[in-house]
Amino acid sequence: MHPAKEIREKLGLTQPEFATLLGINLGLLAMAEIGKRSLPGSALLLLGQINQIIELHAAEPLETSMSAPAKERLAKWIKSKELEFRKAELQLEKLDEKLQQMRKVLAVGEPLKSVWPPDSLAHDQWVLLVRQAQRKVENLETERVELHLKAEGLRTVIELGKNI
Repeated sequence: MHPAKEIREKLGLTQPEFATLLGINLGLLAMAEIGKRSLPGSALLLLGQINQIIELHAAEPLETSMSAPAKERLAKWIKSKELEFRKAELQLEKLDEKLQQMRKVLAVGEPLKSVWPPDSLAHDQWVLLVRQAQRKVENLETERVELHLKAEGLRTVIELGKNI
């Protein structure tokens, strides 16, 4: 049985509910559960974190109250995920600042390339600098999306852990 299906069934969720939780579409989850597609990295990361919660609580049924040691382990694990979440939020803030700076550079740099004649060395160097700034913005935006997905996954896992 595919790990996603196994975890979904342990949680007692339907495929649509679980797909929403993982941030993927229903078709992708259905295909992954029968082994015809792979889950994206962000969904696999979240799946692993959900599985950690289940394993932390595996010694005790979900329907009964937890023992003091199990509660303590779960509380420590949640605290560690909350710290990871705060770190991801701080990284997002710094990334947003970098993006804002690079966008300002582009806003100023793009019009300035017309200051030099198109066939001059200065123009070519300026065009190169603008292209580098554009690539940097693209890379930062990709990094931001990945970090945002990680933060949202951590938020979901923290809420799941708190609801056990």
